[in-house]
Amino acid sequence: ICDLSRPANVSREIKSRRPDVLVIDGGVVEVWKRPDLGWNFGFDQGLCYACMAETMLLALDGHLEHTSIGSSIDLKTLDLLQNLAEKHGFRLADLRSFDKPLSKKDWQQVIASRSTAVTRDSGDGA
Repeated sequence: ICDLSRPANVSREIKSRRPDVLVIDGGVVEVWKRPDLGWNFGFDQGLCYACMAETMLLALDGHLEHTSIGSSIDLKTLDLLQNLAEKHGFRLADLRSFDKPLSKKDWQQVIASRSTAVTRDSGDGA
């Protein structure tokens, strides 16, 4: 599951109830050279929410007009933001789950749980 909403919309409870499901946080951006941004939202230094990165990118490039309000966003604006991100060195943050970096161990646990679930489901003789 990719939880794109910030704050998160998927309960942490899912991790214990469904170990075969991996929840990946969306909407986290790494700022070029990972500066101290002056606030802590539970991320490592230099990481921010995508909505904040959008504002930073537009300001860095001197775009003062409205680009997206609410859920209405057009492809032209997405292209602009992608180009600005490349220009200013912003990129998607490494994969995270429930605000923590995903480790190899996390992946292995989900894979093992999925393998067990598949074996259990296919062994019922149906």
